[in-house]
Amino acid sequence: MAKHGEHPDLPSELEELLEEDVHTIFLKADCPPRVKRGTIGNLKLIELEVNEHEWDNLRLESLQESLQTVVEANQDRSDCFLEIDRKGCQVLQLGDLRITCASPPFSDAREITVVRPVAKLSLSDYNLDPKIVERLSNHHRGVFICGRPGSAIWGASRYEKTLQFSGIKNGGTLNILAFVVVTAGLTYWCIYFYDFPLVGSIVGSIGTNAYIWWTFAMLEPGSPSL
Repeated sequence: MAKHGEHPDLPSELEELLEEDVHTIFLKADCPPRVKRGTIGNLKLIELEVNEHEWDNLRLESLQESLQTVVEANQDRSDCFLEIDRKGCQVLQLGDLRITCASPPFSDAREITVVRPVAKLSLSDYNLDPKIVERLSNHHRGVFICGRPGSAIWGASRYEKTLQFSGIKNGGTLNILAFVVVTAGLTYWCIYFYDFPLVGSIVGSIGTNAYIWWTFAMLEPGSPSL
């Protein structure tokens, strides 16, 4: 991973704009270039005093082609690649720089945006609980779950919810046993009364039972909705 300021040589007109305190460059056809510069908590959007016609559509198109050439010339670097290439939209990674190129019909005019990290953070900058830091540093086994619940019923983001509902964490093996017994009962019901195939009955019973349990879990007050 590239560090702050590490990137291949850029076209000169772009490198001139990318000064030490500049974090974002906004280029749009027939508009004066703008840059976001400063430090964290004191970032300012500044419009550069140049002839707006210097950055016309042809010049931006030429700059975009030059940036693609830079990517192709640095294929040996893992941090230099063309991530997205669609009609009217390109996203490139060049070292610590993330560059987006847009043109009609994706945007109303041709434009290029160059962004690089505002700050270089370490783990200590996130004010994590000391127990989490200790767990990470000592290479303990386990699973860290973060973010909002996902849309999948049995997805990874539901892992903690599944453990809580099953009661495994507090010795509630009776919940698991009850699930197995109910599934077996449904399977027997399907075979005996409806003469369903064995495998189909088992799969159908597990799916039905799981859906019913999950539905009751979602109806529980305070449960997050999908």
